[in-house]
Amino acid sequence: MITLAWRNLWRQRGRGLATLFATAAVVALILVNLGVKGGLMNASFQDVTRLGGHLQVLVPDQLALQGFEAGLLHDLGGITSAVVDVDASAVAVPVLDVPALAAGEARSRGIRVTGVSHPPPLGTTFAANYLADGRLPEAGDVEGIALGAALARSLQVDVGDGVILYAPGTAGIGAAAYAVIGLLELGDPFLEGRTAYLSLEAAQELAAPGRATRVEVYLPGLVRLADDHRADAMRGALQARLGDARVETWREVEPSKAGLITALDQMLYAIAGLFFVLAGLMVVNTCYLSLIERIREFGTIISLGATPGTVMRMILSESLLLCTGGALVGAVVGLAAVGVMARGVRFPEALGALDTFGLPQTFYASLSTAEGLLTVLLTIAIGVLASLWPALLAARLAPVEAMRFAP
Repeated sequence: MITLAWRNLWRQRGRGLATLFATAAVVALILVNLGVKGGLMNASFQDVTRLGGHLQVLVPDQLALQGFEAGLLHDLGGITSAVVDVDASAVAVPVLDVPALAAGEARSRGIRVTGVSHPPPLGTTFAANYLADGRLPEAGDVEGIALGAALARSLQVDVGDGVILYAPGTAGIGAAAYAVIGLLELGDPFLEGRTAYLSLEAAQELAAPGRATRVEVYLPGLVRLADDHRADAMRGALQARLGDARVETWREVEPSKAGLITALDQMLYAIAGLFFVLAGLMVVNTCYLSLIERIREFGTIISLGATPGTVMRMILSESLLLCTGGALVGAVVGLAAVGVMARGVRFPEALGALDTFGLPQTFYASLSTAEGLLTVLLTIAIGVLASLWPALLAARLAPVEAMRFAP
C-alpha cells in the first residue's frame, strides 16, 4: 500500500512536494516558536528568582501586620539550619528591608533599603546582571552603599559621593552616612528609582540588629521553569520543619510576574496550535484535490473489487507519506534554527521596553526532547486525521457514477 501511495504521489509530485515543504515549514515554525517560548520562560524565571530566590521564608501575614518590628524574623540561625537540613545544596540568604529616607547633598527621597550579603557565587551573578558601575557592598562593610541608577540621578549623586539614610522608629542607630560605591540597573525604572543596597550587617546596624525581613532560599542548578517542581517540593518540606514561619515560592512572592509568564506560555502554545491547524488544512486541501482528479480512477478500482477500506487506506497512506516526510524535513530545519538561537538572541533596541514587563531583552532558545517529538508526532497524526474526510468521500463513491465523472 505504501508503494502504491508513493507512485500516486509521484504522479502529482508538484502538488505533493508543495504540500510536503509547506508542512515542513509549519513544523519548523512550531519548533522555533516552542524554542522561543522555552527560552523566554527560562530567562524570565531566572530574572525573577535571581532577585528574590526560589523560596522565601517570611513572618506569617506579614503584609497585614502593623509596624516595622512586627514583620521581622528573629531565629535566623534556626531557619538557615532547617534549609540546609531539607536540601544540603540550598543557600539561605537573610535579607532586611528597611523603609528609609535617603538624602544627597541637595535632594532627598523615600526609598527601600535592602540589606543583604550574598555568598560569592550569588553575589558574582547578581553583580554581573545588575551592577552598572563600581561594586557591591561586601559582607561586613558598614560604610558602602549601592544605589539604583535612577535613584542616584534623582538624588544627584554618583560613585564616590555621600548619602545619609534616616530610619526613625527602628531598633538600630536610626541614621548613618554612607559612601556610594556602586550603581545598579535593575531593569524596572520604578524599582530602580527607590532601591538601595547595603550589606546585611550595615542594614541591621541601621534598623534591626540580628534580625531580617525574610530569608531567601536559592536552589543552585534550578534554572529551567520545567524543573520548578523542585522548589514546590522543598517548600512543603521546609514548611513542615519551620511550623510558624510562612514559606512562599517565587510565584507567590511575585504573582504579577508569574502571571505574565503563564500568560505568555499559553499564548505561544496557542500560536503553535494554530500552526497545527494550518498543517491539517493543507493536507485536506491536497487530498481533496487529488480525490477530484482521480474520481474515475477510484470508480474503476472499486468496480474491480476494491473495498471501501482499501480505498481509504490508499488515501491515508498518501497522507502519511506526505506528513511524515514534511515533519522530518521540518524537524531538521527547526532544530537547526533552535540550535543557533540557543547561543543567544537579543531583541532589537526598539523593543527595549520589554524588561519593563518582566521579559528579558536577551534569551537563549530552549526546546525539550518531548516537545520536539510531540511536534513531529502531532503533525503526522493531525495530517492523517485531516485526510479522513476525503478518504471517506472516496470510499463512498458509486462505481458507475464515478467512472462517468468529468472534472
